[in-house]
Amino acid sequence: MRRIVLAGLGVLAAVAPAAALDCNAAKTDIEKAICASPGAAAADSAMGAAYTALRERLTPAQREALLVSQRLWIKRRGFGCESDKPGYAQCLTRETEQRRAFFEARPEAGPGVGSPLTVEIVAKPGKPRDWEIDVELLKFAEPKGPGEKTFNAEVAKMLKDIPTDRKEIERDQTYSHDVWMRITWLSPRLLSSRIEGYEFSGGAHGNPSTIGLNIDMKSGRKLAFADGFDKAAQEKLTAACMAQIVPEKVKRGMDEPKGDELKTLRKGVEEGLAILDTWNFTPKGATIVYGHYAIGSYAEGTYECDVPLARLKELAKTDFPLPE
Repeated sequence: MRRIVLAGLGVLAAVAPAAALDCNAAKTDIEKAICASPGAAAADSAMGAAYTALRERLTPAQREALLVSQRLWIKRRGFGCESDKPGYAQCLTRETEQRRAFFEARPEAGPGVGSPLTVEIVAKPGKPRDWEIDVELLKFAEPKGPGEKTFNAEVAKMLKDIPTDRKEIERDQTYSHDVWMRITWLSPRLLSSRIEGYEFSGGAHGNPSTIGLNIDMKSGRKLAFADGFDKAAQEKLTAACMAQIVPEKVKRGMDEPKGDELKTLRKGVEEGLAILDTWNFTPKGATIVYGHYAIGSYAEGTYECDVPLARLKELAKTDFPLPE
């Protein structure tokens, strides 16, 4: 297993030997979509140039971890864009820009806090009877304030959770432990991070996950739903999320919930949004994620509810640290 720690100096992007996409040889839908869009092509090129610059500064062991990590990212790039065919190129552009922001060790939005971030990658290619590891995190290089220290402590827990035991792995299987972090907002008041992952440790299927890490930077506390919203706000948020989720269920081929089924769904939506670990904040507002099994079958996948920032400002308590 290789680990690299990189200072936030404007680093990283596409993977060698494909640092720059050759549009004359584009074959896959993703490659064709990127090459057909000036914005997507520019984002991919910028990511490739940053990758090349980074490789020149790394040791052989660090390059190995970087290469493993980026190859895995290229495999999953575009998965979240498949349901958005009209905006496919724009979605790919956004994913590529998010990737570049991560490796430049900077938040995707917000004024920051003045303290530099670093990138930490722990990566190992998978093989039978072993673990595939792809853990991509950010942390503060020299944490100072309470919020920075809390954030780094949470990152340390994630690093500690990386599995190493091979004894329970079944014959010819490859287990997976993936954690991918983005900081979507950072200011002197609020740090909001979206952490996605995938875990396979035997059984019928793996388990994707999405959680939010939201920290009050002044106090260093992990924020809770009750810090920002009362019961009346919860009811209004539930109604807003139901208005998004019910049509989405129908779109995915489910029967429109009615009667007791509708009541059960509403209860699940209400309980889910009352856990701030399902929330992620951006300049546009908040996204609430309902994971597999939360409000439907595993086959239905995850559901998301978007709450515009203006609506959050109407519903949240006055001292709750929302994005400005």
